[in-house]
Amino acid sequence: MKNFFYICFFCALAPVSAAAQSLLNSDGTVVTDQYGERVDNGDSLRHDDDKVVPVDVRQWTIDRRFGDRTAVDADTARINFYNTVFPEGMTGHYNHIGTLGSPRISRIYMEREHNTNMFFTDPLDFFMTKPTNYLFSDTKSPYTNITYHSAGDKNDGDDWLTIKFATSANKYWGGGFKFDYLYSRGFYVSQSSSYMNGSLHLYHLGDKYQMQFLYSHNHMKMAENGGLTDDYYIIDPSRFSRSYNSTDIPTYLERNLWQRNDNNLIFLTHRYNLGFNREVGDSVNKKLEFVPVTSFIHTLDIQNNDHVLIGGNIPANFIDSIYNPSKLLGDDINDKAKTLLVKNTFAISLLEGFNKYAVAGIKAFISHEFRRFGYQTWRQTKSVEYLFSDYTADHVYESYIDPTMKYDTQNDVRIGGQLVRAHGEHVNYNVTGEYAITGDNFGEYNLNGNADLNVKVLNDTLGLHVSGLIDNFAPSYYMTTFSSRLKSWGTSRDAKFSLDNMTRMRLQGTLSSERTRTRLTAAVENIKNYAYFYNDSNTQRDNNGLITAYNNSVAVGQYDKNIQIVSAKLEQNFKLGVFHLDNEVTYQYTKDDNIIPLPSWNFYHNFYVDVALSHKVLKLQMGVDLKYFTKYYALEYSPIVGQYMNQGQNEADRVKIGGFPFANAYMNFFLKRLRFYVTYTNLFEGSGNSMNFTVPHYAMNPSMLRFGLSWNFYD
Repeated sequence: MKNFFYICFFCALAPVSAAAQSLLNSDGTVVTDQYGERVDNGDSLRHDDDKVVPVDVRQWTIDRRFGDRTAVDADTARINFYNTVFPEGMTGHYNHIGTLGSPRISRIYMEREHNTNMFFTDPLDFFMTKPTNYLFSDTKSPYTNITYHSAGDKNDGDDWLTIKFATSANKYWGGGFKFDYLYSRGFYVSQSSSYMNGSLHLYHLGDKYQMQFLYSHNHMKMAENGGLTDDYYIIDPSRFSRSYNSTDIPTYLERNLWQRNDNNLIFLTHRYNLGFNREVGDSVNKKLEFVPVTSFIHTLDIQNNDHVLIGGNIPANFIDSIYNPSKLLGDDINDKAKTLLVKNTFAISLLEGFNKYAVAGIKAFISHEFRRFGYQTWRQTKSVEYLFSDYTADHVYESYIDPTMKYDTQNDVRIGGQLVRAHGEHVNYNVTGEYAITGDNFGEYNLNGNADLNVKVLNDTLGLHVSGLIDNFAPSYYMTTFSSRLKSWGTSRDAKFSLDNMTRMRLQGTLSSERTRTRLTAAVENIKNYAYFYNDSNTQRDNNGLITAYNNSVAVGQYDKNIQIVSAKLEQNFKLGVFHLDNEVTYQYTKDDNIIPLPSWNFYHNFYVDVALSHKVLKLQMGVDLKYFTKYYALEYSPIVGQYMNQGQNEADRVKIGGFPFANAYMNFFLKRLRFYVTYTNLFEGSGNSMNFTVPHYAMNPSMLRFGLSWNFYD
């Protein structure tokens, strides 16, 4: 405990500076007040009394289809800064396998994204850089941010360093970069991860021509340990004759299997505006202002990913029983998959607000997407060296993969449109639709929209946000075709099969009150032909019926009926002087929990004091947070595909996860330019039911001291 306060005191000695940022109009111009001054935005966590933004820095994200800019709060959040490092997310919604950078999936169904064709990196969204989450920055003076998180030691700790830089050459041109390096040695055997990202952005924001460019490269390596050989090492350690540290607990795979992803993104969006000049200002300070009326837009979106599964000496009690383990000895697993996606979108836009009758903007677009998928094929032979123990005379293969890649290509052409109003005083809306008119996914469609209503009632502002979608889409390519030494389907050696398009309809609404700090969200979704992964093997047991191994095979399933999911979430924050209690309660109902298992209740509570110290120069947030969810048959993790899957259907083999409180004690500090924290995680480890899991057989990290800092420089 002394070290806890020593670290806090040491960090508090660092120097500082102040901050602010501006909002953008939909055309990228700066929002100004009646005096022509930039309008500042607030804290990125929506605490109105805590506005800390960097001077002369404005940041935005961009829409992936049209390149439209959305102003965001500068990345200077003070409240709950300590939570930004955890894979479970700011309010603990995500399940993951423990280590920093883990593949993850949300327990809240309405937050989930369905698998895309960037299949192998979908669960790694915690680290991935995308146009929709990358912060483009414009600043009058060079801006640098250094963020560092650390825990543990050189044997079992983790470190995460992020460096961001942005500068502007003039009022039109600017650019910057981000460097990300995450290295976790892991607190359990063979659970290390090493992720590196380098991103570069460039923009030109003129009156007529505008361009935004982003290049991002991710190099990600992760060891797979297959989970603990026995959950009772965590649940009831007294069963064993000796005590175990987390790094001593046996796992199924100990330096036997690794996955690596090399991912590249090239994103370019540019447009040319047609319009007219008009006079603005008073009679003394008149000037001409360009008013855009029509935009011609082109967006190029290129992604590629090289995935490799490397390993050997896979234990016989880990892989599916249909495989002959004697043929998997040695370093003979080197399974590769390659993905290339190239999408071009052309659009013409009539902009909102160029005169009093243009109350909404409208866009029409056409897009073409090229997709290429590569995988290694199995070489057929009459050799007796076979891989499968259940082979037949006409189904015999050698025990290795042909290094030659086989490629499948797909093309789609889609048309669509958008109607948007973003600058209304009380009502704003956005409706977008598209339809695949030709190609491999002919007939796919998507219609989605949202609307906002904000009204003043007495001394309060009430907000109503409504959104909905109707979607028809094909499952990811890799759900129909997958090739590996450990499992395959849909390839030349497997029975061909196809999946029907999934169809879903969703309606969601949020009612909020600024005065009472209340936000209530309700949603309902109906989905048909839901495609999913499931464990198709059985748990191994000895003669006494005791579990000796958990098989980890994986297969694809599809449920051809309708499933309804209902969700309600209440966010209620209380404040009394310096005392705060932030609360979030989520209820979920799924019509078929064998296909879409969900916890009925999720809770998040954060009790803290928020005070100013040392003549109000140093600010301190100190408290305890708690995350909890009720028991349910949580999704398992499959290292073979790097995805989450339903547990097997044998009731005796299934494991319920939940009913355990995950809590952290923390101290958050803010000193002008510097944010820093110290936190002690997983306070209740080893207490209660000791179910220290969010994923079956993968224990969460043990209790530990963690610290981090974020420092801004403006020069």
